[in-house]
Amino acid sequence: MGRRWYDSIIWVVFFCLLMLISCSVSFKDADSLGGFVHKYTNNSLSKPRTGVVYNITLPSKFSGIEVSYVRLMSISFWVSGENLSWISIPPRITPIPFVKRIAIVFENLGNWSSSLYQVPGYTLVAPVLGFTFYDSTSNSSTLTNRKLNLFFMGRKPILMRFPEVKLGEMDVKKNLQCVKFGDGGGFELKNMTKPRLCSVTDYGHFSLVVPNSSMEKKKKKKVWEWWVVGFGCVLVGLALVGLVLMAVLRLVRRKNIKDMEKVSDRGECFDTVWIGKSRLPSASMVRTQPTLENSYIP
Repeated sequence: MGRRWYDSIIWVVFFCLLMLISCSVSFKDADSLGGFVHKYTNNSLSKPRTGVVYNITLPSKFSGIEVSYVRLMSISFWVSGENLSWISIPPRITPIPFVKRIAIVFENLGNWSSSLYQVPGYTLVAPVLGFTFYDSTSNSSTLTNRKLNLFFMGRKPILMRFPEVKLGEMDVKKNLQCVKFGDGGGFELKNMTKPRLCSVTDYGHFSLVVPNSSMEKKKKKKVWEWWVVGFGCVLVGLALVGLVLMAVLRLVRRKNIKDMEKVSDRGECFDTVWIGKSRLPSASMVRTQPTLENSYIP
């Protein structure tokens, strides 16, 4: 009896240790967090009603993250779209591949945003908002593992609304940009459509960023260095062009002098005299003697 009691205590302690280890795991990878949210949402809702938005309450260790879920018929989604407080999905959008029912999981990562997503050289100034489309045709499960892409038949994109960004510096506000995070730490920057609005054409995670002050200084310094290098190259180029022109003029002058010398060699030979630094041909002065027509002298 004592042996069995001892073994039971060991198994209870072992089980508690496993629970503590599993609870102490922190999701530092966004993909692993997305998988956890997917699984937790599936387990939280057994038979969700179509068209109803459900707010999913995550465990306390994920406080700050907000998750919402809605299941829609693809036809009604095509006709009406879907709107929440921070996202507006217009009509005329169909999932690819086409399925009868779709499920949309919305995420607001809140204070987890900066620990899960980083953009080198930039600072996040808004929470990371995301949404994902899943196939929900099967009645046996809330979500499947099959993600769906979007095909836009209309002209309106999906609009993401971010909270007011209070930076205090107008020049910094002008540098606000939308960022879309991809798989494996990739990201894509894009200008905002309107203040606090980003237009998107596919599911994913999005936020607002501004360049770091150090990065701005590096950019200005780099631009200044390029200006100095460019100005120096222009001066060197002008100097080289001047030297080439001088060399060409000298060659032309020498060629002209040689041509003149050749012409003089072919004709009558003249003496030469120096006038200043120039050598010029000179003919000797020979006076023609007078000739008498007859020898009669009066």
